Amino acid sequence: MPTELTPWAAILVIAAVTFLNRIAGPILMSHIETSSKVERFLDGMSVSVVAALIASILAQRGWREAVAVGVSILVMMRSKSATWAMIAGIGSAAIWSAVLHQ
Repeated sequence: MPTELTPWAAILVIAAVTFLNRIAGPILMSHIETSSKVERFLDGMSVSVVAALIASILAQRGWREAVAVGVSILVMMRSKSATWAMIAGIGSAAIWSAVLHQ
């Protein structure tokens, strides 16, 4: 039976797990010799995670998100700036919502 402390206990457990995950990466990497092969793998891994997140968002959502991702990709290709790409994507989604879904 849940009590008033149950949510706080859950928050503390999640915070502890998150902290341990964040600190585990540097600790584990201190024991691995970083070669060019390992660096390429880690670089590819981060891109793969971002691509998987975007693909799942597009699969679950609609045209607004697809257009926002498309605008972000175009801006990123033209400007080579992740900041401007994020601003353009968020801005296009906001404009879509304001104009089409008042």
